[in-house]
Amino acid sequence: MDWGFVNVEAGAGDSYKVACFAMICHHCGERYIEFFPNAKRENLFIGMIHAFNRMGSSRRNLILICTIYILTAVLLVGSKYLSCVNDLYGECLGWE
Repeated sequence: MDWGFVNVEAGAGDSYKVACFAMICHHCGERYIEFFPNAKRENLFIGMIHAFNRMGSSRRNLILICTIYILTAVLLVGSKYLSCVNDLYGECLGWE
């Protein structure tokens, strides 16, 4: 998995940069690509959750993946990152 950046041309000749999240399954070669306004860590987690979900991971595996990455992020970034944990779990579990 990795980030790339592309320029998007908007109307009236304006352009802006967006982040492109890409993930490839090393078993079957299936590709997943999603665009985000930036490459912040929470967008990485959301992209990973969407990719694993699209590639057929079970809900149990998604919960485990979410837990590992969220705890890693909290350890690396600190408690200020805890504010989006509920949002990420909601995304992971399909909560509205």
